[in-house]
Amino acid sequence: MTAAEFIGQPPPQATPEAEVAPPAHIALINGRPHQSDPKGRWIPQEMIQPAHLLEDEAVRKVVAFALELQAQIARFRDHTIDDIASVKEMLAQEHGTTVGGEKGNITLTTFDGLLKVSVKIADLTVFGPELQLAKTKVTECLRTWSEGADAKLVAVVENAFQVDQAGQINRANLLYLTRLNIEEPLWKEAMALIRAAERPMGTKEYVQIHRKARIGARWEHVAIDMSAVA
Repeated sequence: MTAAEFIGQPPPQATPEAEVAPPAHIALINGRPHQSDPKGRWIPQEMIQPAHLLEDEAVRKVVAFALELQAQIARFRDHTIDDIASVKEMLAQEHGTTVGGEKGNITLTTFDGLLKVSVKIADLTVFGPELQLAKTKVTECLRTWSEGADAKLVAVVENAFQVDQAGQINRANLLYLTRLNIEEPLWKEAMALIRAAERPMGTKEYVQIHRKARIGARWEHVAIDMSAVA
């Protein structure tokens, strides 16, 4: 089309922009943005205090980055396990034997000795209802020893049955009790119950990464908690 032919023609129509959908936590009700409160009620945004909206936005931004970082760590863990498995397979083929400790633990290092990656296989255990019976018997022992019991022993015993923030019993603390040389029959019954309460629940792989700043320096742990990601 020449300039002469173009003159007098209507202007080209602009392509309308696609409507942008609101974020998932915002609902358009009668054309007005609403957000849910903790009771599930949809509140118009103009009725929410600006400070609360600012807090809401900041939290959602931080959590979004955290979830993406968690996903990256999960992918990194999977790649790390695959890479180490490839090295183990190659070494096994080369030497005609299984590489790693009795459980499959293995540590790989760089040629200069400044970096290392370790994979450790830990047993997962839970404790059955026998543990509560053991605690009852141990408590009875402490009650009968109340006057002559060593204060340190009482503290160790009480600590052994404490649970952490995740509601888990410290296995090492419990097994320490079973190694104490106490000849009291009730105590022995309690220790037998502790051993009977332990039930294996499989294994879990833990990856640890360390580095040295220079030759002769101490190992520094590269803190990435890969065991906690799904």
